[in-house]
Amino acid sequence: MITVSKYTGILLLMALLSACAPAVHTDFDRAFNFGTLKSYALMPAEPSQAGPLLQGPLIDKRLNQALQNGLIANGYNKSSHPDFYVRYRLATKTEISGGSGLGYGLGYFGGNMGVGMHSGGYPQQSDKAVLTISFYDGKDQSILLWRGVTEKRISEQSTGAGYIDRLIDELVDVILSKFPPVRK
Repeated sequence: MITVSKYTGILLLMALLSACAPAVHTDFDRAFNFGTLKSYALMPAEPSQAGPLLQGPLIDKRLNQALQNGLIANGYNKSSHPDFYVRYRLATKTEISGGSGLGYGLGYFGGNMGVGMHSGGYPQQSDKAVLTISFYDGKDQSILLWRGVTEKRISEQSTGAGYIDRLIDELVDVILSKFPPVRK
């Protein structure tokens, strides 16, 4: 009995942690053999559409370093004559949530019965960092081979350099975890 509850706890923890990871959307050239790719080179970033927190040369430097660390960890080598080129684009997306809905309830407490009603909350605005990483053919940089996109809510309370480092590392790592694509 103890073993079952121990494994149940581990499974629940894994499910919670996987639910926290940002979703990644990918697309790729299904005719291309990704097993032939061994070396990469970074292309200049696409123009950013991010807010001031995620713009500038320091962000570019952090993103370039995170990309290189991730690619090297996955067995790719930097080269002046690469098999593929890597380019990223960082943007900020603003979302507004809440503000609609109607609810009611019936309750009993201490011999009294009551009915309650409420309508919606206040709309809340939040910003999300949206990272797109694209891989292009090493012989023809206009040919897109693979693209991954993810997004994550930006915390309003944590905006220091350490937070930005962790955010960038997480976004890059989660996208690169989907490369190379697995054919089904």
